[in-house]
Amino acid sequence: MPYVLSFAAAFLMSSLMVPLSRHFALVVGAVALPGTRHVHQSPMPRMGGLAVFSGFWAGALAYTMNSPQPMPVEMAGVFTGTLVLLLLGIYDDMGDAPVQVKLPVQIAAAHLGYFFGVRFDLLEALLKVPGWTLDPNLMAVATYVLTILWLVGVTNAMNFVDGLDGLASGITLAAVTSLLLVTQLLEIPFHGVFLVALLGAVLAFFHHNSHPASIFLGDTGSTFLGFSLGCFTLLVCHTSHASLGVRLIPILLLAVPLSDTLYAILRRLAGGANVFAADRGHLHHRLLDMGRSPAEVVQVMFLATLVMCLVSLFLLKAEAQLALLILLSVGLADVYLAYRLELFDPDVLEAAARSGPR
Repeated sequence: MPYVLSFAAAFLMSSLMVPLSRHFALVVGAVALPGTRHVHQSPMPRMGGLAVFSGFWAGALAYTMNSPQPMPVEMAGVFTGTLVLLLLGIYDDMGDAPVQVKLPVQIAAAHLGYFFGVRFDLLEALLKVPGWTLDPNLMAVATYVLTILWLVGVTNAMNFVDGLDGLASGITLAAVTSLLLVTQLLEIPFHGVFLVALLGAVLAFFHHNSHPASIFLGDTGSTFLGFSLGCFTLLVCHTSHASLGVRLIPILLLAVPLSDTLYAILRRLAGGANVFAADRGHLHHRLLDMGRSPAEVVQVMFLATLVMCLVSLFLLKAEAQLALLILLSVGLADVYLAYRLELFDPDVLEAAARSGPR
């Protein structure tokens, strides 16, 4: 019953907010114009994140108001962090905020998550592997740094992958569904109700965002989804009793957007460009350049995410050495595919200089 209530409230609120978000975006000029790096042919409102944000928190509050259990303190970090990013996203969708503004705010949001208990605790599990040792103080510092890097990294990864109709929202649906399954298999369903709320909010929006889209997520939506996924993957998989295999699951669930972002950074460094510069070298751009239609590209990347989600389930019961072997195998396969798709090619930076900001 709590799951049904949370899903229904989120789905309904998100559905109601989509037309309001579209109208608001048009009024304030938060519109994505056609350009070299975009495939849409007409101006498109891009504040869909308002609908997803509203839907998610409506679902979360609907559960909390009808539950004897209080909302966990970590959710205060999720709320304050996503609220900060929502406000930044509104500003960015209206006028393209510079990286000098965006990055510090994203780091501040990540600190809010950390302050309220969101932790990247992979090192704790690694120390249980024979031969691994680390000073406790250094481990605390490393956990802090890795948490901030993870939350900022996933936030930007989802923002970078949001380049085609339904792509970011579709990847989110696959990752959230898989994470929800993990909560059931590990019998830790408490955060599951919030995942159900996120699922309902994104599913309602996906109908309007899939090809041909009538509204985009915008930075209000892509950064909200990225930060939320960053938080929930840690809250579910990086618990104190989780095995190393379970703690590696987030990396596989988000392997597609994370690897695309990593290759973009390497590509721009190799080309002597700012790592935050735009280019046409992202995975979806490369697939489009190979002759795939936008709908086909979304399907390919969605299927790739599903494959990673399925592989991640093998980590649930895997011993530490096997879990690391699986991760290494996936990483090598990923690098090979990236090489074949020329995701390292710095020549795409020249096109970015002519196409303007992302």
